[in-house]
Amino acid sequence: MKKFLMFLTPLALVVATSNFLGCDELVEALEDEEGLLSNLGWLFEEEDTGSLEEDINFDNTTNLPPSVSLTQYLPPIGNQGQYGTCVAWAAGYNLKAALEAKDLGLSSSDLANTQYQFSPKDIFWRLPASKKPDGCDGTSFEAVMDVMLNDGVATLASVPYTDLNDCQPTGSWTSDAAAHKIEAYRKITVSINELKQYLEDGRPIVIGAKLGDRFMKWSDASVYDYDTYNNPGMMHAYHAMLLVGYDDSKGPNGSFRLVNSWGPGWGDNGFVWVDQDFFVSENFCFVALVAKNKPSGDYDPSDGGTTSGTHDLISWDFQDYDDPEQTDSRVRKFDYNVYNIGSSTLSASADWAILYIYYNAYDANEWGVFLYDYYTDDYGNYGEDGSLSGGPGASNWWSHIDLASQQSVAEAMGGSAGSYFTWGYTVPSTLNGSYFMALIADGYDVVDEYDEANNYLYNAKANGDPYTFSNGVMSKPLSELAYERARQPKGRPAAGDKSAYETPQDQGNLNSYSQAEIYEMIKYHKATGKVAEQAERWARQNDAKRVLVK
Repeated sequence: MKKFLMFLTPLALVVATSNFLGCDELVEALEDEEGLLSNLGWLFEEEDTGSLEEDINFDNTTNLPPSVSLTQYLPPIGNQGQYGTCVAWAAGYNLKAALEAKDLGLSSSDLANTQYQFSPKDIFWRLPASKKPDGCDGTSFEAVMDVMLNDGVATLASVPYTDLNDCQPTGSWTSDAAAHKIEAYRKITVSINELKQYLEDGRPIVIGAKLGDRFMKWSDASVYDYDTYNNPGMMHAYHAMLLVGYDDSKGPNGSFRLVNSWGPGWGDNGFVWVDQDFFVSENFCFVALVAKNKPSGDYDPSDGGTTSGTHDLISWDFQDYDDPEQTDSRVRKFDYNVYNIGSSTLSASADWAILYIYYNAYDANEWGVFLYDYYTDDYGNYGEDGSLSGGPGASNWWSHIDLASQQSVAEAMGGSAGSYFTWGYTVPSTLNGSYFMALIADGYDVVDEYDEANNYLYNAKANGDPYTFSNGVMSKPLSELAYERARQPKGRPAAGDKSAYETPQDQGNLNSYSQAEIYEMIKYHKATGKVAEQAERWARQNDAKRVLVK
């Protein structure tokens, strides 16, 4: 199924297990359509669906096993009670606990402890008033995920799911929430193979579904494969749950396994099997999201940002602007330089490259290369350079030089202190929407460096927002957007320096794509040949020339 707009809204239709409505009573309660919809608190019109980042998909959908189960990572079945808190239960109580369990190696006995369970009440108390109606009658996935990303979520040991007080906080914020954050969340495509791919990778998936009459009364382990919508309001009954497995032998089409938040008295002890074809149809699943955890406890993975290498490439002295000699508004130039601020010379035999790339700020699967600048001994004699017409990027550039310690590539090519390169390029007319650009020293990550992070220098507005393009034309000239931040005219970088704008995550939106994600994308597409294809595609084929400005 193609991507759908994010709907919002948890379903507030059930009460706690001790007060759980019987099937007949539940159906009767649904007959009041106006009351149903007010309880749902549907915030669809307020959702900014275009600002939710798509996961970068590496198309790993082959050789999937016949079944996968992630239920071993789940806490005990929970119950949202009479409140519309299902998004917080799906994303906070179930997803966050599963991510922690996987990262920390928690056992089922650990997960039975409230110190390893997470509080939907804490999430709803932290939501801005604008993100929830009066009471706890619903919110959006984005709002809940942003709380988990920015503030974290407290454990049930600290904030039990009792006395929600119409979602109005009665005390100070909890102290342990900051220790339990997610690092990022991403939309994924609702298709059978892609959902299976993420589950096989060990990643549970928060989903939003449209519910019908049969779902409300589900009470066994059979496969849920169709529904009716005869009761008033059912066409607007949306609910959040967590996808935790699949079994291709369950039912005629195979089934997906969902955990709900209506207590163990509903469904198959709190779970439900959903026919795979029905799951991805427009009648059930509307949206799916995954999250990357920021583990608590003693988990401390290496991010690969710093090594013991004696080289250190840094992107430096950069500016992108309209080409004043061209009438086509899509034709641009940029000035750039890269220094080696490490302690040893980087040989031309290292075969490293500078890339200038663009990518859609909310779907980095759409990306391309404006410059492929290759440093190698594969071409010409030492000190020579030229157009790379026969290499991996037609009409891009090569240079046969070593790069000494504290030297820039422009200086190594015969420039003086303060020299830089200029490159002209044409923005593809297909660019429509919001985009980041990034100058990346050692774009293929072949050099062992002391600091990998300063390879990146992002091109974005001063407030961290991406630039807007319409048919390949930037909405405003960079000169009007205070872009001096990325241009560093105050001399040379020194050992240990950072580039001016290493990641847009520090500006405005913590959920922007990270350096690690962009690096993995480039690494993957280098292997598939797509980097070379993109480098060839958008270079100015006839007159692209790198110019040394002395």
